[in-house]
Amino acid sequence: MKFKTVKESDNRLLNRREFMILVEDTDKTPKRDDLVKQISAKMGFDDKKVVVDKIFTTYGIPEVRVYVKVYDNVKDLEEIESKKNNKVRAKILGLEVKDGKKGAKGKAPAKAPAKEEAKVEAPKAPKEEKKE
Repeated sequence: MKFKTVKESDNRLLNRREFMILVEDTDKTPKRDDLVKQISAKMGFDDKKVVVDKIFTTYGIPEVRVYVKVYDNVKDLEEIESKKNNKVRAKILGLEVKDGKKGAKGKAPAKAPAKEEAKVEAPKAPKEEKKE
Protein backbone atom coordinates (compact mmCIF):
# COMPACT_ATOMS: atom_id res chain seq x y z
CA MET A 1 0.00 0.00 0.00
CA LYS A 2 1.15 3.49 -0.81
CA PHE A 3 0.19 6.43 1.41
CA LYS A 4 -0.20 9.99 0.19
CA THR A 5 -1.31 12.88 2.42
CA VAL A 6 -4.02 14.83 0.57
CA LYS A 7 -4.93 17.31 3.29
CA GLU A 8 -3.50 18.18 6.69
CA SER A 9 -4.95 20.54 9.27
CA ASP A 10 -4.04 21.52 12.81
CA ASN A 11 -7.02 21.65 15.19
CA ARG A 12 -5.65 23.31 18.35
CA LEU A 13 -9.08 23.65 19.95
CA LEU A 14 -9.33 19.86 20.27
CA ASN A 15 -5.55 19.28 20.63
CA ARG A 16 -5.24 17.17 17.49
CA ARG A 17 -4.02 17.07 13.92
CA GLU A 18 -6.34 15.86 11.15
CA PHE A 19 -5.27 14.15 7.95
CA MET A 20 -6.97 12.98 4.77
CA ILE A 21 -4.78 10.19 3.46
CA LEU A 22 -5.05 8.51 0.06
CA VAL A 23 -4.17 4.81 0.13
CA GLU A 24 -3.34 3.52 -3.35
CA ASP A 25 -2.93 0.02 -4.82
CA THR A 26 -5.43 -1.79 -2.61
CA ASP A 27 -7.37 -4.84 -3.76
CA LYS A 28 -9.91 -4.57 -0.94
CA THR A 29 -10.77 -2.13 1.82
CA PRO A 30 -8.06 -2.35 4.50
CA LYS A 31 -9.02 -3.04 8.11
CA ARG A 32 -8.85 -0.25 10.69
CA ASP A 33 -6.23 -1.98 12.80
CA ASP A 34 -3.94 -2.42 9.75
CA LEU A 35 -4.40 1.24 8.85
CA VAL A 36 -3.66 2.44 12.40
CA LYS A 37 -0.47 0.39 12.60
CA GLN A 38 0.82 1.32 9.14
CA ILE A 39 -0.06 5.02 9.33
CA SER A 40 1.46 5.43 12.80
CA ALA A 41 4.64 3.59 11.73
CA LYS A 42 5.03 5.52 8.50
CA MET A 43 4.26 8.97 9.95
CA GLY A 44 6.00 8.43 13.32
CA PHE A 45 3.01 8.65 15.69
CA ASP A 46 2.11 6.59 18.76
CA ASP A 47 -0.58 3.93 18.03
CA LYS A 48 -2.54 4.96 21.12
CA LYS A 49 -3.00 8.52 19.86
CA VAL A 50 -4.19 7.67 16.32
CA VAL A 51 -7.87 7.29 15.40
CA VAL A 52 -9.01 6.16 11.95
CA ASP A 53 -12.37 7.93 11.88
CA LYS A 54 -13.74 7.26 8.38
CA ILE A 55 -12.81 5.12 5.41
CA PHE A 56 -14.12 6.23 2.01
CA THR A 57 -14.16 3.86 -0.95
CA THR A 58 -15.34 4.16 -4.54
CA TYR A 59 -16.53 1.18 -6.55
CA GLY A 60 -14.09 0.11 -9.24
CA ILE A 61 -11.22 2.38 -8.16
CA PRO A 62 -8.27 0.73 -6.33
CA GLU A 63 -7.81 3.56 -3.85
CA VAL A 64 -9.19 4.41 -0.44
CA ARG A 65 -9.44 7.78 1.31
CA VAL A 66 -8.96 7.66 5.07
CA TYR A 67 -9.80 10.43 7.58
CA VAL A 68 -7.33 10.17 10.46
CA LYS A 69 -7.11 12.11 13.73
CA VAL A 70 -3.90 12.22 15.76
CA TYR A 71 -4.22 13.60 19.31
CA ASP A 72 -1.52 15.25 21.40
CA ASN A 73 -2.26 12.98 24.37
CA VAL A 74 -4.44 9.98 25.22
CA LYS A 75 -6.48 11.84 27.85
CA ASP A 76 -7.85 14.31 25.26
CA LEU A 77 -8.59 11.45 22.88
CA GLU A 78 -10.68 9.57 25.45
CA GLU A 79 -12.61 12.70 26.45
CA ILE A 80 -13.37 13.96 22.93
CA GLU A 81 -13.95 10.84 20.84
CA SER A 82 -17.31 9.10 20.77
CA LYS A 83 -17.93 5.95 22.80
CA LYS A 84 -18.05 3.91 19.61
CA ASN A 85 -14.64 5.14 18.41
CA ASN A 86 -13.14 4.51 21.85
CA LYS A 87 -14.48 0.93 21.91
CA VAL A 88 -13.16 0.21 18.42
CA ARG A 89 -9.80 1.74 19.30
CA ALA A 90 -9.58 -0.29 22.50
CA LYS A 91 -10.40 -3.47 20.61
CA ILE A 92 -7.71 -2.75 18.01
CA LEU A 93 -5.00 -1.97 20.56
CA GLY A 94 -6.09 -4.55 23.15
CA LEU A 95 -6.84 -1.92 25.79
CA GLU A 96 -9.44 -1.91 28.56
CA VAL A 97 -12.64 -0.06 27.65
CA LYS A 98 -13.48 2.84 29.96
CA ASP A 99 -17.26 3.15 29.92
CA GLY A 100 -17.84 5.23 33.03
CA LYS A 101 -21.02 3.34 33.92
CA LYS A 102 -21.50 1.13 36.93
CA GLY A 103 -24.17 -1.48 37.31
CA ALA A 104 -26.22 -3.13 34.58
CA LYS A 105 -24.81 -3.74 31.14
CA GLY A 106 -25.72 -0.71 29.06
CA LYS A 107 -29.18 -0.42 30.57
CA ALA A 108 -30.57 2.84 31.88
CA PRO A 109 -31.29 2.91 35.61
CA ALA A 110 -34.81 1.86 36.51
CA LYS A 111 -37.22 4.65 37.33
CA ALA A 112 -39.20 4.64 40.54
CA PRO A 113 -42.83 3.68 39.95
CA ALA A 114 -45.16 6.64 39.82
CA LYS A 115 -47.66 6.99 42.64
CA GLU A 116 -51.16 6.24 41.61
CA GLU A 117 -53.59 9.00 42.34
CA ALA A 118 -56.99 8.12 43.74
CA LYS A 119 -59.52 8.31 40.99
CA VAL A 120 -62.55 10.34 41.93
CA GLU A 121 -65.56 9.61 39.80
CA ALA A 122 -68.44 11.99 39.52
CA PRO A 123 -71.79 10.53 40.65
CA LYS A 124 -73.83 9.21 37.76
CA ALA A 125 -77.08 10.92 37.03
CA PRO A 126 -80.12 8.65 36.86
CA LYS A 127 -81.28 7.90 33.33
CA GLU A 128 -84.46 9.51 32.28
CA GLU A 129 -86.96 7.44 30.38
CA LYS A 130 -89.11 9.04 27.76
CA LYS A 131 -92.83 8.66 28.15
CA GLU A 132 -95.08 8.96 25.18
